[in-house]
Amino acid sequence: MQAGQQRCGRELQGGFTLLELAIVLVVLSLITGSFIDPLGEHLESRRRQQTAQLLEYTRQAVIGFAAAHARLPCPALIDGPAIEQQDCTDNSVGVVPAVTLGMQGSIDEHGRLLDAWGQPLRYAVTSADHAERGRVGEPDFLTPAEMSLVGMQHLKPDLTICREHSGSHCTQSKMVASQVPLVIYSLGKDDSVSGHQAGNQDLNKVFVTREFSKNEQQPFDDMVVWLSEHVLFYHLLQAGVLP
Repeated sequence: MQAGQQRCGRELQGGFTLLELAIVLVVLSLITGSFIDPLGEHLESRRRQQTAQLLEYTRQAVIGFAAAHARLPCPALIDGPAIEQQDCTDNSVGVVPAVTLGMQGSIDEHGRLLDAWGQPLRYAVTSADHAERGRVGEPDFLTPAEMSLVGMQHLKPDLTICREHSGSHCTQSKMVASQVPLVIYSLGKDDSVSGHQAGNQDLNKVFVTREFSKNEQQPFDDMVVWLSEHVLFYHLLQAGVLP
């Protein structure tokens, strides 16, 4: 009898009851959760910073290409190798032609430049063609020396940056920038076409930029940069491409 009581006492002293074990598990889950959420947010913030740097790196690479070739590069096909199309007049939205630009970084088997979420970086370029000046029928920004023939004051790129997704039209009150020569963008972690994000996947000339939002009703995590015509012209003047 006494031996049995001693054995029971040792078990109570050396082990946990089911209630105690349940309490420990709850506490551990709370502690783990308090670390996981901030860690996930930090990782996501880091990925956005990395992608922002990649977008700027790409913008500078395109400027360098334009200065060297007197034209802007065409995009590569979304599902093909990252080499610019020979003629993108009717297909001016695709992915960054990283192979053509000689870019390095995170590259997939097709040579496509990847953002921090492993998705190909997107690229769109104007295919505007002046109706009377230069060589009519040759896109002003995509044909070597055509920008110089048309004349800087007559060059009118036709891409638009808007605050809302509204199809192929953007009202003046929602417009962020107009007459944009090129747009470079990441679809972010959430590459769905929900809400305003659809504006960057409908393959038209209007693109959407907004503040980052996790709102389930109106999420937006696309990252969009562009090159204004004035900045492009400045660099082309510096390179002697424009008179």
